[in-house]
Amino acid sequence: MKKIVYFTKYSSLGASSRLRSFQFFSSLQEKGFEVSHSCLLGDRYLSALYDNKKSRFLYLVAGYFKRMLVLLSVKKYHIVVIEKELFPYLPAWAEVALNKAGIGYFADYDDAIFHNYDLSKNKWLRKFLSDKIDIVMKNSKCVFAGNSYLADRAKKAGAKKIILLPTVINRNKYYKIDNKDLSHFTLGWIGSPSTYKYIEELFPVFKKLNEEFPHFRVNIIGAKQSPETDGFISFIPWNENTEVEEINKFDLGIMPLHDTPWEQGKCSYKLIQYMGCSIAVLASPVGMNNDIVNPGKNGDFVHGDDWYNAIKKYIENKQVTIQEGHEGRMLIDSTYNTDNNLKKIIRAFEN
Repeated sequence: MKKIVYFTKYSSLGASSRLRSFQFFSSLQEKGFEVSHSCLLGDRYLSALYDNKKSRFLYLVAGYFKRMLVLLSVKKYHIVVIEKELFPYLPAWAEVALNKAGIGYFADYDDAIFHNYDLSKNKWLRKFLSDKIDIVMKNSKCVFAGNSYLADRAKKAGAKKIILLPTVINRNKYYKIDNKDLSHFTLGWIGSPSTYKYIEELFPVFKKLNEEFPHFRVNIIGAKQSPETDGFISFIPWNENTEVEEINKFDLGIMPLHDTPWEQGKCSYKLIQYMGCSIAVLASPVGMNNDIVNPGKNGDFVHGDDWYNAIKKYIENKQVTIQEGHEGRMLIDSTYNTDNNLKKIIRAFEN
């Protein structure tokens, strides 16, 4: 039996770790692998981070020491997977040492974290760590890249092997539910406090649409920790057990983004979640969004800042959202699902 150890950045409460690593553990075990994991930043760190508590620094230091101890016994594993990097904001000494010791590792990326260094406002980070992630990629035996932007960076870094592995959903957990409020048109967004800025910028547009169409509503999931309603805008806390039910209340799901190098590395997971629930989508034509959205089929793009007219089109023809939602679900069933990713992962591990 092959033993795997995943060095994740977060516990399962962290979205990136939950989706890139944890959601595959049970399936890998069913396929005969023995899976272990070591998270750098646990539940207490994430709670402190979201509550903006200074104690999160202590949890970070504790996480570094715990990871060092686990690395001392890494040779007992047949397969090593590193999510992003072993020690954030330190040089890639550990990854280089693993490679020199003959311990090949897989490096997994769902974000352009190399821009934390090469585009940092801190001149010292730019000076000493701008090529850190390139070194991690080059020393790996294989890079799992969430999209083509990340894959291109891995190629430039000299990665030996690159496998496109988008962030996907389990199609058995995401499905259509007939729970929409038929008397309203509900636009929705799901995300975290760190990405809330993208949706907040559209509030003037939402206000104008509500004035013209009183039945227009906005549901925002995950931006705040407690439920709250501000007129026609509702803030809904994220909960893994209820997110599918809440997304199904949308008539239209949106993913606004800025067009910067950081956003180019986004994996468009919101769009995949919406489509999994047969929801039509509206997105900025940035990065991986261009690969997922097929205008006039499963959704549309908003070019420039014309969100008002783009959303208005759907409000005035709600039937279009039903057909485009159906097309979106077909894309999930054919491409963006855990079954497809699992096959790629197992093939890579066995090779």
